[in-house]
Amino acid sequence: ATLQSLAATSGATIRYSAAVGGVMPALETVNRARSSAPLRSISGVLNGTTNFILDQLANGTDFSDAVVAAQKNGYAERDPQADLNGTDIAQKLILLAHAAFDIPLSLILTQGIENLNPKDIREARENGRVTRFVAECRREAYGVVASVCPVELPFDHPLARVSGVENRLIVQSQNERTWEVCGRGAGRWPTTEAVMGDLFDLWRESAVGVEQECVA
Repeated sequence: ATLQSLAATSGATIRYSAAVGGVMPALETVNRARSSAPLRSISGVLNGTTNFILDQLANGTDFSDAVVAAQKNGYAERDPQADLNGTDIAQKLILLAHAAFDIPLSLILTQGIENLNPKDIREARENGRVTRFVAECRREAYGVVASVCPVELPFDHPLARVSGVENRLIVQSQNERTWEVCGRGAGRWPTTEAVMGDLFDLWRESAVGVEQECVA
């Protein structure tokens, strides 16, 4: 909020697409959806690192080896706790909620994946369900509620169909329209692509501004 206030005062623009979903255009999708109608909910798999780990667990890898595999592939940092306990996803949800509802989230019910039993994840898959680390924020009659927790989803659910480091976001408006977007959410190249996208957007804004000044 402080940075946005400073930007508004100075006529600058803040862009931070890479902070939410890697190369997946999460903020762009929320802004596009909101321009057509007020939003009802946003939900998604927003952390490619933990999605990769959950897939490893479902395939029979134990938890510590799954984390090491994520680190070796460049998906997890040396200290992965912010990913595993849900802090990273909660921070992304705060940014998305601000874009969707113009509110600062003060409470997010958060449960990490550190204490999940790999056996339960494998058994769930055998029974036609997939474990995903899901962030959700929705408008209720009494306000906006938000949560970050592992859930079991049926195979045909859109959020169950993501694999590896892929992220997916579902946005629903109050007029029953749904937007769905996906993309790689971890690793240096998806992050680099998102940053470059923001830089090109800023360059275009700057070029348009210069052109308008010349016309004036």
